[in-house]
Amino acid sequence: MTFLPPHTSDKRRMPETAHYKKVPVMEPPADVSADVDPSAAPYGLDHTVPAASPGKQTFTWQRETSPPRLIASTVSTGCGSRQALHAGFIRSAQRPLRDTARDPATQYELRRNRRIGYAVSVARRPAESSLHSPPCHIRDWGPVVRGKDRDYKLDAIPGSWGGLGHIVRLWRDPLGFLESLPKHGDLVRLRLGTVRVWMLCDPELTHHVLQDGRTFDKGGTFDEATRLIVQDGLVVAPHEPHKRQRRLVQPVFHHQRLDQYAAVMDTEIRAVSDSWSTDRVLDGVGEMQRLAMRVTARTMFSSALGEHTVAQVREDLTNIMDGARHKLFARMSGLAWVPTAAGKRFDTSIARMNKTVTDLIADYRRSGRDHGDMLSMLLESTDEHGDALTDDEVHAQVLTVFMAGTETTASLLAWALHLVSEDEDLQDRIREEARELPNEGVGLADVGKLKLTRRVLTETLRMYPPVWIFHRRLRTESKVLGTRLPEGSNLFYSPYVIHHRPDLYPEPHEFRPDRWLPGASDHLPKGGYVPFGGGSRKCIGDEFAHTESAIALARILGTWRLRPMPGEVVRPAVKASLRPDAVRLRLYRHARQEA
Repeated sequence: MTFLPPHTSDKRRMPETAHYKKVPVMEPPADVSADVDPSAAPYGLDHTVPAASPGKQTFTWQRETSPPRLIASTVSTGCGSRQALHAGFIRSAQRPLRDTARDPATQYELRRNRRIGYAVSVARRPAESSLHSPPCHIRDWGPVVRGKDRDYKLDAIPGSWGGLGHIVRLWRDPLGFLESLPKHGDLVRLRLGTVRVWMLCDPELTHHVLQDGRTFDKGGTFDEATRLIVQDGLVVAPHEPHKRQRRLVQPVFHHQRLDQYAAVMDTEIRAVSDSWSTDRVLDGVGEMQRLAMRVTARTMFSSALGEHTVAQVREDLTNIMDGARHKLFARMSGLAWVPTAAGKRFDTSIARMNKTVTDLIADYRRSGRDHGDMLSMLLESTDEHGDALTDDEVHAQVLTVFMAGTETTASLLAWALHLVSEDEDLQDRIREEARELPNEGVGLADVGKLKLTRRVLTETLRMYPPVWIFHRRLRTESKVLGTRLPEGSNLFYSPYVIHHRPDLYPEPHEFRPDRWLPGASDHLPKGGYVPFGGGSRKCIGDEFAHTESAIALARILGTWRLRPMPGEVVRPAVKASLRPDAVRLRLYRHARQEA
């Protein structure tokens, strides 16, 4: 991007409000840095303008009217070729005439750009070096954050779009953008809207962060959108409240309870599978959502939800998960006040979901009896001091388990069906394994025998982790990879990025369940496989999801042959979770099942 003089042959003209002319000067330009107080704001501009030789005539660009606006272009000049799109901000770009910096309007522009967080160092080049732009050379740029003892220089990676930073690239191609980050380093610095963030791309560094839950905590802008969904549940609760809540919620997912849930899961899974018909084109995403919803409803609320309510909750869940990403990006870009259709659907659905959960908790409180489900356990759970969850806390945990559990399991199963549908030999091997399941009373011991099925699910989680990005917030100033980060710094890590590192997983985009044969994954470092996070904040329902998914995949492939629709390409749909955009499969019942 550059400022184009009005006479340039390039078709992109300067706005009419900004005209420049080339004029001779005999005196060296004034040092404009004297007018810029570096302590006036937390961001500074470093200007270096070498004086011309005394008595030598030079040329410069002089602005005739108001300060210029920035335009998007790619122009080869004496300073090189750069490309960007900006909305009134200075970035890694050609700066206009330094001599006009004495002008009050230009001084305003300089201070304005300092306030929004850019530090630009410019050195004058000879006027003859470029015919198409004011002579200049960009030496350095990037936001500077003031710390207690030093300044933290955050050199952003390429692709920042003006005031939006890297939000545009993250919105347009989130997976491609994230996958490109490790080449910039193990700790990469980005800017999302007005917020500077750090992306962890190294597995061992990620493991270190996950193990220190007190220092790398939750909170801040990036958890606000999640809090709209699950309130102050386990997903977003700060360290101390999280410890207390997890201690009270953990019994719900005890192995003894999971053994009981397995039989309920099997009943609901078989009911959904039996409702399909031969030669039907299956909507893999929709049916896996229905399956996961039925399992979660039966284990969480027993029989309290009717079919109509389950259907309504399923629709609301879709609107909430689709709208959550819009809400987050709107907050980061400063556009949360702009009404959108997705935002309206989100607000309506979350209000209806909250009312459903509130009514259920009130009904359970009034009945006073144990229904043998998760909600009953949450209401009765106490710790060694007799401390129990409040109704608001129960409400938050129900939303967390219900929404997160349903969405992640549905996404995992939809991807698994798509991947195995392309390999009939793999389907036959899973079918043989599924014959070992009892007709009734499936338990954890039976699920443990599904070795191949579990390897298929493990590889599916590697390729397409449902939660594609996690957030942490630094509670105190800390040093990471030799770089001291100030308190309040936002850090992210992406299981998708780590799981697609070729140094950890050769040919990472290939589906290979045998990566997880005994001993085959021993080379992986700590933090090399994190589909459910890690440390004290590892997903509390990960074993629940593994159990449900293994039973579902074994039962479905034990009954049906799956074939993909010819010519259809399945692409990731990056919403609140990473799910396929559409999975359409042709169903054929196995011959043995016809009788």
